[in-house]
Amino acid sequence: MKRKNKGLLSVFGNSFDEKEIEAVRKVMRSHLVGYGDLVEEFEDKFKKEIGFKYAVATTGCNTGFWLLLKALDFKPGSEIVMPNTHFYGIKNVVELFGLKIRIVDTSLPVPNLSLENLKNNITANTKAIIFLEYGGYPIVDIEAMKKYLKKINRQDVVLLLDAANSPFTKIGHKYSALDYDFAVYSFDMNKILVTGDGGIVFGNDKKVMNKVRSLSYYGLKGGIKPAYLKSKKKNRSKWWEVEVETPSLKLAMNNITAGIGLVQLEKIKGFLAKRKNLRKYYLENLKPLERSGLLSLPQQDKKWENSLYFFWIRLKSEKVRNELANFLLKNNIYSTVKYQPLDEKAHTPNSFEFYKTSLLLPFHQNISENERQDVILQIKHFFNEK
Repeated sequence: MKRKNKGLLSVFGNSFDEKEIEAVRKVMRSHLVGYGDLVEEFEDKFKKEIGFKYAVATTGCNTGFWLLLKALDFKPGSEIVMPNTHFYGIKNVVELFGLKIRIVDTSLPVPNLSLENLKNNITANTKAIIFLEYGGYPIVDIEAMKKYLKKINRQDVVLLLDAANSPFTKIGHKYSALDYDFAVYSFDMNKILVTGDGGIVFGNDKKVMNKVRSLSYYGLKGGIKPAYLKSKKKNRSKWWEVEVETPSLKLAMNNITAGIGLVQLEKIKGFLAKRKNLRKYYLENLKPLERSGLLSLPQQDKKWENSLYFFWIRLKSEKVRNELANFLLKNNIYSTVKYQPLDEKAHTPNSFEFYKTSLLLPFHQNISENERQDVILQIKHFFNEK
């Protein structure tokens, strides 16, 4: 039963209307399309919402990690711990700095780092751990990890969160990102808050974040201070002169991106509410298949809020997973798998097990009543035909 007269139903989806279009028009009319007041407003509103002291908006999550790792200034050869279930783009950044990656297995049923998987992988050379909260599902034992690091006198290890999956995740009404030293966000076209491209770095360490700020704009001393803004100050003098502190690139967000981001921030509660409703629908309607042993559903916890980036199911084998994915595709429903393990040779059985048996279903705020019904209907048809 193929979906008729309809395009392919995507896994990801973003939402724009006249408000975002007008925000772009406003910036274009001002001619101030580069870095400016809107970027600072976006940073200020977002950091206050999450609860960090400092924020630097940039061009993406990868560039955010580039800025942060350069600011932290780890020596080449230093070890960075990462889960094997993670996005390769972050791995690329780590390798560009000549840092050694120590790949660690994840837990199940949610493929996040766990304390047990970390214990044997912290060495004298470990400088940081890069976490991912898969699909928006939080690391539930992060406090236990901190206690362990304190116990072994390794409080110097920096905890970095790749928050691309979990920009608004909370545990007991507190944003999970606050459990880490730094958090880096993504706003690309497949995320919950979308600006096209873009990202932001959060932290509470003033020295490091000032360095991130400077590095985001050519490495200028004092950070981003465009000449036209400096010329407006009372104590202005030779406002055209600059001093490079550390040579870097121009990686700051611009007013066009920030204008879109400010509108999206206003809509986030609505986006999350629709995603929550869709998750509830999937869980209720797929529960009978789980009880029959045909698939398993994501772990749920009442203390977790806004864990709403991915919705995945796990199948009994890679063969069944692949067959279902192809069946759905033939019926104009796209599904996918996230993430391909970073190291195909690493001894990480849980990461590989999850990768081989999981499947992401369409999950975003634009999915209609008929579309979500069709997803469930086609999954049931697949198992009825087997």
